[in-house]
Amino acid sequence: WHVDGTLLKTLKHHQAEVKSVNFSLDGQMLATAGADGKVILWNLNLEEMLVEGCQVLRGSIQNRPNISPQVSKEVQNAYRRLCDGIGR
Repeated sequence: WHVDGTLLKTLKHHQAEVKSVNFSLDGQMLATAGADGKVILWNLNLEEMLVEGCQVLRGSIQNRPNISPQVSKEVQNAYRRLCDGIGR
């Protein structure tokens, strides 16, 4: 989910309700257990997810013409600190 409530991705493969979700200690894998009796391991490409997140954030910053220049500058500085070097 995006912070504005927009669905970014849906992980599909369970035939019934997902009952449990857990991340691996290194954050690279996600395990889901469903009422269908399946346990699925998802390989998370965190670099790709970070690139997508930074692209969405950049678009969000650019589409806010009504914010003050000072706030805009602070948001852009925060964006640089968060996203600098991601996807390179």
